[in-house]
Amino acid sequence: MKFGQLNTRFEAIIRVLLLMPCMYLCRVDSTFAQQFNALSLEHECVTWLESNGYADPFGRFQRMLAAGGKRKAEVWQADASQWDAFCTFTETSPETIKPMLLSYGLKDLFEGLHSAHPETGGFPLAGCFIPEVLTLETRNDKVLQTERADEKLQPKRLETSHIPALKVHTSREAYRAVFERIQQQLKRGNIYETNYCIHFSAHVPQLDPVELFEKLNARAPAPFAALIKWNQSWLICGSPERYLLRQGPRLISQPIKGTARRTGDPETDAETQIRLRNDPKERAENIMITDLVRNDLSALALPGSVMVDELCGIYPYNRVFQMISTVSAELEAGSRNKPVWEHSFPMGSMTGVPKRKAMEIMDELEGFNRGLYSGSVGYIGNPDTFDLNVVIRSFIWNAQSGLLSYSTGGAITIRSDADQEYDECLLKAESLLQTLHSLH
Repeated sequence: MKFGQLNTRFEAIIRVLLLMPCMYLCRVDSTFAQQFNALSLEHECVTWLESNGYADPFGRFQRMLAAGGKRKAEVWQADASQWDAFCTFTETSPETIKPMLLSYGLKDLFEGLHSAHPETGGFPLAGCFIPEVLTLETRNDKVLQTERADEKLQPKRLETSHIPALKVHTSREAYRAVFERIQQQLKRGNIYETNYCIHFSAHVPQLDPVELFEKLNARAPAPFAALIKWNQSWLICGSPERYLLRQGPRLISQPIKGTARRTGDPETDAETQIRLRNDPKERAENIMITDLVRNDLSALALPGSVMVDELCGIYPYNRVFQMISTVSAELEAGSRNKPVWEHSFPMGSMTGVPKRKAMEIMDELEGFNRGLYSGSVGYIGNPDTFDLNVVIRSFIWNAQSGLLSYSTGGAITIRSDADQEYDECLLKAESLLQTLHSLH
């Protein structure tokens, strides 16, 4: 082995070790879990955002717990006709951190599309609430609280019923057939890359979402994890990806494209990092989406301000390596968030190039409504501060219908192989499936 190759591998080993999350923060805060349970007894909307101690030069909080909904006027649930009013609502109480969510279905409003499949998770197209209870832990370990959960409330853990094997709605053979149809679109030049997703579901009438979130965080800690109760709908999210952050006039997006399995052995994982970093297919997928994000932000940004701060960086997570790029842009001072979301959502990593055509084709081929999956959850503060994730690696449970589901997907280009892409979907679902089985 040449010295240069040895040095590269050594650097990769060090990067694996340095970028692991702080272990004391990867253990989910049991106090937050207890408070969440107590708050969910009396509030319609409860949100727990968890960074799991990952180093993040942009993030403001380690974790957040918020609850609201007693006073109906402080919760906004938007359908397509209420989008403008929703955006105005997010600007109210600018001194208060407000949880919010954006469902993938907003694409129909933004791009003039239509999904033929019903939404089954029960989440609104967009949602935001002014918290009545709010606990924030900053990155300097300072805890800010507006009000504690009522200590008289006795947290009640929900019972989890027998969980059957989740049905995958797309077999390997069916995936190959759809893959060929996508390849035809690629060869015709209608699209250059798309994100094709498959769906898993089961009927689970009783579930303890807090326990499931705790177990998912223990098995696969992620920097943009979230547990959300919204009326009868629940999101149990282990996302590694940031959709968009705003800090004053600055926007930061960090699309992920490119995945490789980790073994836990530093030397083997270092070699895996090098292969992933140099893989022409993975790099092409990432660069194409990075360019899409650049174009999205360029429609809003000051001329010459859009920058690719990092291209195709490799970052370790619990079970996989991810290829992540960072794109930033500067807005004119005082710019509203509404056009920012309309020009950049849904995020490029979950759509394709060109975005509108890719989404149109996926609506036809996927056979299900993504709902909150491929959407975003996070928080908004004053009108020029928000941080939103990408809802992936997530369970969605509708307590009213008992439907438990999750979805996985990956980028498909002209260079893609059907079986490899299907295997990548299963790899991404692995932690979710193992976590679910651990509830028995």
